[in-house]
Amino acid sequence: MKSKILLAVLAIIMAVPLKAQVEYYGMTNIGGTSNAGTIFKTNSSGTNLQTIYNFEYENKGKNPQGILSQATNGKLYGVARFGGDNISSFPYYSSLKHSGVIYEFDPSTNIYNVLYHFDDTASGCWPEDSPIEAANGKLYGVVRGGGVHNYGTVYCFDRATSTYTKIHDFEGSYAAVGYDGVQPVGNLLKATDGKLYGLTNGGGYNGHGTIFKIDPTTNTYTKLLDLQISYSGTNAGYSPESGLIQAANGKMYATTQSGGSSYNGNIFEYNPITNIATNKFEFTGNGMGVYPYGSLSVIGVDSLYGVTYNYYNSISHYYLWRYQISTGNLVVVDSIVNGTFSRELSITPSGKLLVSGYDYNISYGIRFWEFDPATRTRVLKDTTNLATNSQGMMLASNGKFYGGFGNQFGTPYSDGTFLEYDMTNHQVIRKFNFSDPIDGVSPESGLMMATNGRLYGTTSLGGDYNKGVIFEINPSNDAYTVKFSLDSLSGYAPRSIITETSNGKFYILTRRGGTTGLGTIIQIDTTTWTLSKKADFTTSIGRNPEGKLTEANNGLLYGLAPYEGGNGYGSIFEFNPNTNALNIKYSFNYSNATGYSPIGSLLLADNGNLYGYTRYGGGSSYANGALFEYVPGTTTCTSKKLMLQYSGYYAERNTPIQLDNGKMYSLIKGGGNYYHGTLLEYDLNSNSFSALVNFSDSYSGKYPKGDLIEAANGKLYGMTSEGGVNGKGVLFEYDIASSTYTKKTEFNSVNGSFPTGTLVEVCPSAISITLQPQISSVCAGDMAYISVAATNCSRLTYQWYKNGVKFIGETNDTITFNNLSTSDNGSYYCKIMGGAKAVVSSTYVLTVATPPVVNLSGLSNSYCVNGPVSSLTGTPSGGTFSGSNLIGSVFVPVAAGNFDIIYNYTDTQGCSNSDTASTIVNTLPLASFTGLASSYCINNLPATLYPTTAGGTFTGTAVIGNTFDPSIYTFNGGPLYYISKVKYQITDANGCSNSDSVNTNVYNVPAVTISGLATAYCANANNDTMVVSPIGGTITAGIGLSGNIFSPSLANLGNNPIYYSYTSSNNCTNIDTLEITVNAPPISTFTGLASSYCEGDLPTTLVPTVAGGTFVGDAIQGSTFNPAYYVFVGGVLSFQSQVNYTITDLNNCSSMDSAFTTIYKSPVALISGVDTSYCSNAIDVTVNTSPTGGTLSSTSGLNGNVFSPSLASLGANSLYYVFTDLHSCSAYDTLNINILESPTVVLGNDTTICINHTILLDAGSGNGLIYLWSDGSTNQTLSIDGSILGTGVYSYSVTVTNANLCEESKTLEITVDPCTGLEETDNDLALNVYPNPSNGIINITSKANLGIMDIEIYSSMGKLIMKTEWNSNDSQTQNINLSKEPKGVYYLRFSNKNQVFTKRIVIQ
Repeated sequence: MKSKILLAVLAIIMAVPLKAQVEYYGMTNIGGTSNAGTIFKTNSSGTNLQTIYNFEYENKGKNPQGILSQATNGKLYGVARFGGDNISSFPYYSSLKHSGVIYEFDPSTNIYNVLYHFDDTASGCWPEDSPIEAANGKLYGVVRGGGVHNYGTVYCFDRATSTYTKIHDFEGSYAAVGYDGVQPVGNLLKATDGKLYGLTNGGGYNGHGTIFKIDPTTNTYTKLLDLQISYSGTNAGYSPESGLIQAANGKMYATTQSGGSSYNGNIFEYNPITNIATNKFEFTGNGMGVYPYGSLSVIGVDSLYGVTYNYYNSISHYYLWRYQISTGNLVVVDSIVNGTFSRELSITPSGKLLVSGYDYNISYGIRFWEFDPATRTRVLKDTTNLATNSQGMMLASNGKFYGGFGNQFGTPYSDGTFLEYDMTNHQVIRKFNFSDPIDGVSPESGLMMATNGRLYGTTSLGGDYNKGVIFEINPSNDAYTVKFSLDSLSGYAPRSIITETSNGKFYILTRRGGTTGLGTIIQIDTTTWTLSKKADFTTSIGRNPEGKLTEANNGLLYGLAPYEGGNGYGSIFEFNPNTNALNIKYSFNYSNATGYSPIGSLLLADNGNLYGYTRYGGGSSYANGALFEYVPGTTTCTSKKLMLQYSGYYAERNTPIQLDNGKMYSLIKGGGNYYHGTLLEYDLNSNSFSALVNFSDSYSGKYPKGDLIEAANGKLYGMTSEGGVNGKGVLFEYDIASSTYTKKTEFNSVNGSFPTGTLVEVCPSAISITLQPQISSVCAGDMAYISVAATNCSRLTYQWYKNGVKFIGETNDTITFNNLSTSDNGSYYCKIMGGAKAVVSSTYVLTVATPPVVNLSGLSNSYCVNGPVSSLTGTPSGGTFSGSNLIGSVFVPVAAGNFDIIYNYTDTQGCSNSDTASTIVNTLPLASFTGLASSYCINNLPATLYPTTAGGTFTGTAVIGNTFDPSIYTFNGGPLYYISKVKYQITDANGCSNSDSVNTNVYNVPAVTISGLATAYCANANNDTMVVSPIGGTITAGIGLSGNIFSPSLANLGNNPIYYSYTSSNNCTNIDTLEITVNAPPISTFTGLASSYCEGDLPTTLVPTVAGGTFVGDAIQGSTFNPAYYVFVGGVLSFQSQVNYTITDLNNCSSMDSAFTTIYKSPVALISGVDTSYCSNAIDVTVNTSPTGGTLSSTSGLNGNVFSPSLASLGANSLYYVFTDLHSCSAYDTLNINILESPTVVLGNDTTICINHTILLDAGSGNGLIYLWSDGSTNQTLSIDGSILGTGVYSYSVTVTNANLCEESKTLEITVDPCTGLEETDNDLALNVYPNPSNGIINITSKANLGIMDIEIYSSMGKLIMKTEWNSNDSQTQNINLSKEPKGVYYLRFSNKNQVFTKRIVIQ
């Protein structure tokens, strides 16, 4: 029988391990040292990400500002407002978000060096004016923004140590004292006093700016003055925009843009000695311009020069003027219409002014004029197109002028340029560009591994024209080389991964430029390394393509345009690299199911069709784009699946890849569970989506914009453009086999931010072909394979060529011919590509041949195992037999089964054919059986024998039917064991017989005993030792046995069996058993004994849990415990007492319980410090108690520990003190107090009598009272005679004692008045006299308009002391001085024409 020979696919696995480790290369759009993007590489673990290239601005800093300053070292110093390494918290916008730098330029070496990178709140940001050198050699300057409150700072920079010191943060209204200003402007002025002076644009108390100074010797800041609007001239000024200058008169001058009465700006003068700023001149705009915005220039001792401007009918007018200090006059000395003057003027070595600017009537280049103040003439010296936006230049010590300017004229650079101007030889030289991105910045696509083993990529900016570059990376040393700078004509700003086509050339899509400005297709010929534009995009074809070109099987290139094209919503286009023809093939529509606005690339799938995504639409309100299928060369485009939230949507630069499982995998930028994008699987067979990963921002990243790659390890790798812990994007791995997502690397700005494009797998070692192309067969009709094998640490791809032409669809390591025919004749070779330089195999030439006719005979239809043999014959002779049970050409039926015997014959052409004959070899019946062990003990049970095949017979000693019984054997001093043979015999239906025999050994059992232990124990008995024989067996017992020690206390109460098992060397086991009873001891616990007692406590009765035992102890009497047994003598404070209770039960088991108690000595309480009796008017007394800490109480009169007799009840009162110590032992003390009633004395109030009157004082009556007056009399009453005493104040007291010997005293003052007829009248409504009494100085106020009053002052005897007049209408208060008069009573008499008032006063 003829059959085809199927040879296995050649898959040679190299035995030598690969030493090289695969690496993954990629790019980030921003981040790195210049925040302009990076190229990085990492391994599969993601642990060693290395930045191999930082896209950089060559000279850091953007937008140079102000006029340079020159230091004593000859170097120039300036600032760039933006750029540098540090990002501001208050960015202007994304491209100007860095804080600026201080730079140094050496005119002798042309070396530019950044000294310091401003860093926002820490040091300030956005410097606008250059620092100056102070006397100490350090640089001092201001920055307009940043600092603590973003109001700017003053700083010092020490060049010797490269140390930056922030001297002052401008805080405005945040300042602790005063308002110190905001936004400092202009260069600092180094004045003749050595101090540095400066201005702020705003802030201060008036919000219009301030003047301040810095002392370089101490680095201290002082605000000098608040600027304000003032038409009178004082402190005049409003929002200066430039710094101060100092004239020969020592005064300082500056301009403001909003000062003066018209708010058009002014010139003001500041005198540092008087600290006064004065408005000197106001700009009106009438032929002199407005808004002076630069520093003043001093020529001579009296002239200041500056610039203003104005616009008339949208045409610029700039004015150069001279201000004369001595006269205050301002004269316009020059002007230009439709042109400009720079804000800063420079003085030439000859004393003239260098003025730069523009004359738009002539050109747009910068012009350098020399102005002669003597003749008031301006002469053009030179022009240049090297820069724009001149602010002016400074004259250096070498006689040349230097300055930073705007962008280089005619180029795209917008970060500024630095010029040198030599007026003597009329040379303007560009020394460098700021932030010069000559090698490219901002990559927005991925890298491509070319067949030459190099990586290629693009940037969207930078290069010679800032339109982007095409660069090369050599993976062997990671060297970066710019190959081409893009321009507007060829196309620029690419976001396209480079495509290498089968013709070996590179093709790139650009988004902009070309003839239409809508993007181009660029070709690079890698043999000559020449770049040429091949096609322009138009609105009819589509515009601004962002993806890469895809080569289809027809050899044409296809891509996507997101905008325009036919319906205006994007297109699929076709490019023919042979004819350079660019055509639209499909136009997307707003309402179609295919969606619209495709931003990405196309996948060439295994079926030859192209697949891609649209970003929007899809014909459903729930969809945002679709996955579509396009048939190359046609206009057929079909929507496969709509992009919904669960799948992800808003695909942007996301292209699917197809794996060996036939499924497609892609990253989708938006949608998913967290709206941050997905990793999406698409099954082409079932037309179904599965979101394998839902990106979730901080953990897994978000917004993936690139594509996935399949690595050599079979896993997927990709990146997200944002998210992760740092929000800068992540690099991740996805294992399809385990459905595992692993974040490998976090981007962090330093290593890059916002990665773009697709990773590239790179292997450091070369691709090695281990097997050149070979074919498995050349015979017609065979399934044949041409295979090649290669090794590399990266994932390899293959492309076969037939007769020198790409073999469409053959992209594996093997070409399969299902039915080989002469049409397959040809020359074959394979190009092998991967993460290294591509290699090409040798060529295999295929010629198909016809196979021979073959026959086989001599084989019977059936056999029995080990039956007769057969000799076989094959024709044509010379072939080989193959199959089982063959020895040469003889069939030997040693194995059972169905067999195909094949006779193979190969002719001289190498073509083979075969014939096959079939036979069956019947197996012998199975005679095996189970159930018989390898050995038995005589005490084992009989065993049942089970034949595999029933129907046979068992025979042997101890065999009865199908049972084996070892107990048949006896051991009475006989052999050590018996050998017993069992046999099973059977014949099947095919007449084949078979038998099986098995031997087993039969052994005797060992003798086992337990001894040494009793059969009963008490649970609290001592341990006992067990003896077993023979030793070496296994003891099984409860918890009471440990080893061979039996512990009754640990055993269970009741029965405790012990088993001893011993197994002999023949594995025969015997067991002995001992039953032990463990009895519980009686309960000996008791109650009734307290934990402690106090001295003198009563006896307590002890109660046992089980009666019948005995109590023993020092204070025990039977079952009674008596604390009184213990007597406290000497210093003994406590006794410790133990009580034991012992009991024995009927099993003769005993137990004892013990308890302890403490007997404490009782404390002694005592009240002291208090008498037993008091008068009711006695003073309070403090009660003392000991020990302290007890409770004191009383029947009455007690407050805390103070006893008040006046508050206590008359008669008997008791004090109680109770004290309890720490042991709860108590003691108390009692004190009885008798309160005696005191007498009551009432003399009345102080009184006044006339000198001729008497008064009787009465101390009150009562039984047994004794009186004692202050004059020594002892009567109840005392008579006072005013005539005897005379006028004055007299004091009298009396002491009254009653029968209880309790005393009471009272005192009374009596004033004797002469009673002269001067009586005080009620005048409260008219006059107020105060103070009264007084020391003689008194005040009189009128409560009404009393007019002119006569005031007379009399003594108490009626003598006129003083007379004066008071006009109460003129003065509401009149002062009288009687301090020299004797103390006593006086009368004031007031009178006018209408009334009289009298007032009594007392002088003390």
